[in-house]
Amino acid sequence: MRAGLGGRYVGVRPGDPTNTFRLPDYAVLDAFLAYDTEVAGRPTTLQLNLRNLTDETYYLSSIGTNNLGVAVGEPFQALVSARMFW
Repeated sequence: MRAGLGGRYVGVRPGDPTNTFRLPDYAVLDAFLAYDTEVAGRPTTLQLNLRNLTDETYYLSSIGTNNLGVAVGEPFQALVSARMFW
């Protein structure tokens, strides 16, 4: 069994080249749990990834022309995966 926790922080930054507006800072928290086992004699990993645990609304970037073209970050996500190695 493995577990991990990580975060990302991005500070305040200009929203366009002329600095007429600013994108706010944000912090996002991520985590994972993984379980290594064997299935049919093959090494297998089952994993759960949790992204944006606090469901923070954040702004990744803008198209640089005005404040109407701002890209919003992903909301909370839970992703389950299974990998089998041949």
